[in-house]
Amino acid sequence: MSTADGAAATYPLSWGQAWPWLDQYRFPDRRTFDPVGFRVGLAEPGVPLGTATDALHRLCDRHESLRTRYLVAADGEPFQRIGDPALEYEMVRLPADADPAARERCVAEIVGAGYPPFDVTRSCGRAILVARGDRVLDVLVLLDHVAADVWGGDVLRRDLAVLLDPAPVAADDRYGQPRELAAEQSTEAGARRNRAGLAYWRRQMAAIPHTLFPEISEGRDTGRHSVHVARLRSPAAALALDQLAERYRVPASAVLLGAYAAVMSATTGFRTIGVSTVVNNRFSARRRNTVTSTVLPALASVEVDWADTVGSLLRQAAGAQLTATQRAECDNTETLLEGIRVQHQRGTSSDLIPQFNFVVGDQPSAAPGGRPPCDAATLARALADTRLTEAEEPWQNWIRLSAQYGPDLGEVTLHVPSRVRDRATTSALLRHLESLLVQQAGSTRELVLRTVPPFAGRSRPPLAEGWAWVDGCRIRPAAVRDLIATHPDVSRCAVRLVTEAGRATMHADVLARTADLDAVALHRWLMARLDSCPAAITPRGYAVTTDPAAFGRTGTAADGRGAPARPRPPRTDGERALLAAVRTHAAPRALLEDPYALTGGRLDRVPAVLRRLAEQGWHGLHLEDFLNLRPLADLATVLHPVDVPARA
Repeated sequence: MSTADGAAATYPLSWGQAWPWLDQYRFPDRRTFDPVGFRVGLAEPGVPLGTATDALHRLCDRHESLRTRYLVAADGEPFQRIGDPALEYEMVRLPADADPAARERCVAEIVGAGYPPFDVTRSCGRAILVARGDRVLDVLVLLDHVAADVWGGDVLRRDLAVLLDPAPVAADDRYGQPRELAAEQSTEAGARRNRAGLAYWRRQMAAIPHTLFPEISEGRDTGRHSVHVARLRSPAAALALDQLAERYRVPASAVLLGAYAAVMSATTGFRTIGVSTVVNNRFSARRRNTVTSTVLPALASVEVDWADTVGSLLRQAAGAQLTATQRAECDNTETLLEGIRVQHQRGTSSDLIPQFNFVVGDQPSAAPGGRPPCDAATLARALADTRLTEAEEPWQNWIRLSAQYGPDLGEVTLHVPSRVRDRATTSALLRHLESLLVQQAGSTRELVLRTVPPFAGRSRPPLAEGWAWVDGCRIRPAAVRDLIATHPDVSRCAVRLVTEAGRATMHADVLARTADLDAVALHRWLMARLDSCPAAITPRGYAVTTDPAAFGRTGTAADGRGAPARPRPPRTDGERALLAAVRTHAAPRALLEDPYALTGGRLDRVPAVLRRLAEQGWHGLHLEDFLNLRPLADLATVLHPVDVPARA
């Protein structure tokens, strides 16, 4: 089958679709990307059932994302196929005497009910029609995130509302399609944007602080944990955002980003604050009505100078936000691999980068900056309506700020889940954020950051006992020593700090049981375990010896942070099978050239590897194994397919 304009019906995934597509393979029991849902409610008495189903069919005709399945080719490359509508239908009937309250309860039950994951090889979405008799009152649509992001969901909601209108207004039927976006990315111009984005990502990953929150109490595993969640509903913060955005001629989101960076700097003591956000931009006006997923992570780096003014910080945040958005247009599966390479070079685990999300809610009719000016007295009165709630909830992220902002609603809701051990820090962060915004909005003069309560006289927070600044990171040297000591070939370990030219680095003296253990092998072993010990980094230098008399006395120090020369051999049948699949089906030549590319630089090939393993009887391996078990990539550098032992 071909598309309406004669284009081929099969085409590759775009950059923004790759990560939501891979998400289904990442964890066995949950998804990082929630489905995108929306509701179109109709005025009584609703519309005939035929009108509602016809509107959904026309919506599918207009947007190819609703007619697309997501498959994997024989060589492991994922692709999309346009065909018949991929939207499932379901009818829920209300009793004949159901009143509006019963209708709302029914919708709430549908929205709150659990939903099975989509099989995107067969269907990408589900539509539920809520009807009374033969007339439909509500249409609820749930879409897999690979088919549509929040932006795309809003386009669908708007279009469906028009199609359901008995007297629709004339509309332009020309809409951009995901395949056009993928085609643009495959051009030479797209390749240049990809290279620029990856270079920007690499620079930021090498510069942002490591372990922003050393109080993290558990490592990065795949389970859900109960975390502290603080929510602040603040009309005063909404007024302040509006005022400051208009005063400094920057977006309201940049105001919040700058304030967030200041609060994070005051909390952690770092001057450079790297903030991760997700860009759902289509990057051109022609693509603004394209229904697809453009989930592109962006890194905004903000420098916080406490001698600077609030206004200067907000203008810098606006520039950082713009740069991050522009440089987000690249293949985000490659950015993940770039992050792994940089972590190896820095000797760190996954950096604990705070996340920042800013959502304008409910299509406000008034643009930000549209309210009349308010003075300090107005802001003070609005502060009386601030409500802070705290709870323990399951959440998989580490530290994140989400903001919902609507000028018509008159409030901004700030939501921070955190795994930091000091629970009071999370709630104080929100209070400080509100205070910074309100203090500057209520003043007619430029305030200097260090004079704004509660940051007056703020300096770098003192380190807790046992912590140290090493290599620009905040770590516990004892944690590094204890981690090395768990290696089966290590009988004794000591770490010491070495200061040169004002910079502290860490050196490890290691007494090994066998001569097979050297700096490279030890570094590789440590890198595979740092995610479970965020307070640790790998030493800059190692002195590994099997002679007890030479322990701690040698002046030589080998640097293990380089291309590994002798990775360990496979130890389990599962690792042997995984190695065989990687070598056979995942670009082994590129894997040999760069073992940190894991699967030959193509993370989207992993699902095909997993599928082949399942067909051979190997179960229990998921995409996260490729991300966390980094030594598996090294196996390809020492073995050939004929060397792989057969399954026992």
